[in-house]
Amino acid sequence: MSSSQTTEFASRINGEWTKSATGRTFGNIHPADTRDIVGRFQASSGIDAAAAVEAARAAFDGWRNLPISVRANCKRRSGGTGAAWFSPTPARRISLCRRSGELKKAQKLEHAEARAMAAAAIGKAAAIGVLETVCVVDDGGYPIVLERMDGARVTGPQIAWNKAFTAAGHKRSTHLFNSAPNGPALPGNEAFGIQWSFDGKFAIFVGGFPIVVDDEVIGGVGLSGGNGEQDIACGVAALQALADLLAPQGHAVLVAADIKK
Repeated sequence: MSSSQTTEFASRINGEWTKSATGRTFGNIHPADTRDIVGRFQASSGIDAAAAVEAARAAFDGWRNLPISVRANCKRRSGGTGAAWFSPTPARRISLCRRSGELKKAQKLEHAEARAMAAAAIGKAAAIGVLETVCVVDDGGYPIVLERMDGARVTGPQIAWNKAFTAAGHKRSTHLFNSAPNGPALPGNEAFGIQWSFDGKFAIFVGGFPIVVDDEVIGGVGLSGGNGEQDIACGVAALQALADLLAPQGHAVLVAADIKK
């Protein structure tokens, strides 16, 4: 078999297929027919070896902190290699392992976590002198925690729920729907009128934020009572509280005002 007909195989380093730094390959000869080159492989150099060692060292810190059962299942579902873990970013590694059947707990927002978020939002509201209602919902848009500060508007609970529902269900911060010039719900844009969906529960103004853990939306938080700047401050405080709570467990929470998944 001629070399022009032979498949060339790359080396996999740090989750990417790469060619050798030398630019050279070597042929793998069929043991039953030495005229048959079954494939060409990278003639790796010390540079390639150093890159592979560095990638393995960087991945190992996260890998060794996973429970044994998670590592075993991740390897089993990756064909025995654990390849899902050796992807470029920590969030992607966790996401791939979870899609392989791992870390399922991270997909559900728990009551204690929702309470911590609500407490942080209310604490921020008190600090900046605004009376807020906060609602934290699961990935289906149903409330886990709904709290209204003393003296806050009686309309706040429904509005906060609407915002949290929209953020969780549509996976974006609610104010992005009507932010000029490309907000999809603005007149003339593709989603104009979307606010009438779900019997008017679809909120397109500031105060709703998706809860993103390990690159997956697992719920939403909604605020009602302040102006736009105040609602954002309280919403970000809630997300930061969840990030602080989950960081020791190795989970990454997206803390930002403008979130779009």
